[in-house]
Formats: sequence, structure tokens, C-alpha cells
Amino acid sequence: MSTSAIELPNRAYMLPESIPLWPPAWPFWLVVGGLIVSAVVALIYYGKRYRRRAYRREAEQLLPNLDRDDSCQAVVSDCLELIRRCLLSAKRPIDAARPISELMPLLDEQLPSRYRFGKDGIRIAASIYQAHANISKQDLEHFINSTKHWIRRHHG
Repeated sequence: MSTSAIELPNRAYMLPESIPLWPPAWPFWLVVGGLIVSAVVALIYYGKRYRRRAYRREAEQLLPNLDRDDSCQAVVSDCLELIRRCLLSAKRPIDAARPISELMPLLDEQLPSRYRFGKDGIRIAASIYQAHANISKQDLEHFINSTKHWIRRHHG
């Protein structure tokens, strides 16, 4: 007997024709389209949010520059003006138009207890309408710090 090798095709190692990877199937384009739409919507949202909070960023820069050598009434008036302008830029004109006696409790609801204006806040804010106001430096500093914290933390 002759032991000649028979040439048989080894089908176990035969690979199919290569499948082209481009263009991808339609679900791929659906996912890519969804990601693009999501990115555009996010850019529009954050762009509007950035513009809406522009005055808040400006106010944060103006507060440290308040001239504390001015009269206490001028400093308190400037703080209240910044708060009202922030409310207007946040599209809350009804809150900005409130009298001080209603505005201060509204702001206190948004602040942690450490930074609340409290009853002294109403008294200090109302002092801008008085000829002679007795505001201690400590009360004035607390009012300014509460204003800074509210401007930094409120989200308009």
C-alpha cells in the first residue's frame, strides 16, 4: 500500500469573505444623530444659562469692591440693588418688586441658617430710608456676607 497524501481542502480554516465596515448599518447613524441632537440641545441650554447668569457673575465681582468707608446706608442700598438686579436677570421681576419686608423673608428661605438676614436684615435694609441709622459694623458685615452668599448660591 502506498501512503500518498491526499490533498483535501481544509475547510475548518477557511474564512468567509471580509465584511466591509463602511458604511455602517442604519442603527449606527440613528445613534450618532441622537448624540448630535443631544449635544446641540445641551449647548443651547448651557449658553442661555450662561447669559442668564451674567449679572450674577458681575455682582460677585462688584461686592468685594463696595466702599465700606461710605455711609452704612449707601452700602446697604448697593447690596439691595445688586440683589434686585440679580432677581431681574433671573426673570423674577415680581420678587424684585417686593417691598423689603416681604423680600427679606423670601431671601431667607433660600439661605442656610448661618447666612440668613433675619429680623436684623429687615431692620438694616429699612435703615436706608432713615436719616440716622445705628448699624453696627458687625451687623453690616453680616448683611454683606449674606448678600454675597445669596448672590453666589441663588440660581436664576
